[in-house]
Amino acid sequence: MPPSAHWEDVLMRQRWLFVLALCALTFAGATGVMAQNTTQFICEEAANVTQNALIITGSINNIFDETRNLTGNVYCRMIVQDRNVITSLAEIGNQEAIERDVIHAVDLVGMFPEGETWRQFRTPVRVCLRGEGDVLFLGADDLSRTLTRLTAVSQPSSPNAEATESPEATATSVGTVIDGYSCADVPRAGIVMLTPPGGPLPSEGAAGASLANITVPPADPATVVELSNCQVVTKVNGLYLRREPSQTARIRWQFEDGQILTATGIAGNWYRIDFRGSPGWISALHVTPMGDCLATDGSPVGQDDPFAPADPAAVIELTNCEVITTFNGLHLRREPSLLARIRWTFEDGQRLRATGVAGNWYRIDFRGSPGWINAEYLELSGDCRP
Repeated sequence: MPPSAHWEDVLMRQRWLFVLALCALTFAGATGVMAQNTTQFICEEAANVTQNALIITGSINNIFDETRNLTGNVYCRMIVQDRNVITSLAEIGNQEAIERDVIHAVDLVGMFPEGETWRQFRTPVRVCLRGEGDVLFLGADDLSRTLTRLTAVSQPSSPNAEATESPEATATSVGTVIDGYSCADVPRAGIVMLTPPGGPLPSEGAAGASLANITVPPADPATVVELSNCQVVTKVNGLYLRREPSQTARIRWQFEDGQILTATGIAGNWYRIDFRGSPGWISALHVTPMGDCLATDGSPVGQDDPFAPADPAAVIELTNCEVITTFNGLHLRREPSLLARIRWTFEDGQRLRATGVAGNWYRIDFRGSPGWINAEYLELSGDCRP
């Protein structure tokens, strides 16, 4: 080959390498958001990571394991941003959600410093997604992958302003756009999505009349009837604890489905709950009463109480019983009572050896000392019944 031909070949290859490198840089610049968002980040950084596609507040120090006095943060991972699939739609795992044309989807999970994950948040995390539509949720602890609609809340005018709760944000207002974002409070780990406004979800029925959309008349707190031995179990995700017995009262807390609470009084359609040292109110239409409770018409309800305390001295010994937890965040207590101190918190699906049963409570030998778990949140295997 003549020398000139050799150098022409070298120059041609260099030109092709330059073109390929330029194309690679252009592609990387166009997809830089995707590359950046494929990893987890503290949710408080969502505005920076997503170029303000998402604004999230309340993720710092928002998980807590009281048995170990351990605190952690809530982390985010983008699945879809501005209709661009960052990872895979298979991670959503719900065909109904995918068919609604997902605009944004983000996976939230609590994580302790050593990497252990946690599903329940101490207070709801405020998630705002840029655009108009329905804010939908798939709970990480929901094996059935039931798609639910989150209640809309107000959001400040700028990403750096402090988030506030609006008295007008009631359980019936969904899909509201404030300052170009659709916002909702998320009480636990799961996938939050924004989709275009659509019809009712399968979980809401043909008329879209889910529990969250029931209007509850306000009550006069001065008419409260005192209760001394009443527990209530929430039966809807995202149930608000309010400062007064009214849907327009300020929100104190948000509970998930299946949480057990002690009710100290009832006024109209509202139960008064003593929570963390001060009272709040939850709708009686969204809970199942247990124990010596009263219905909204004043009649006794909940006399057959599976959560009633038991006498540990009446325990029946068991030698061949294994129990499996069926609820994420299930408490192991020092005594067979909902009012007893908590020793440990178990995740869903953990296998434990039961050494005794008293009433509807199973005694578990855990780390060298006994504790008690209520049977309502256990699957039994072996010789577990007296």
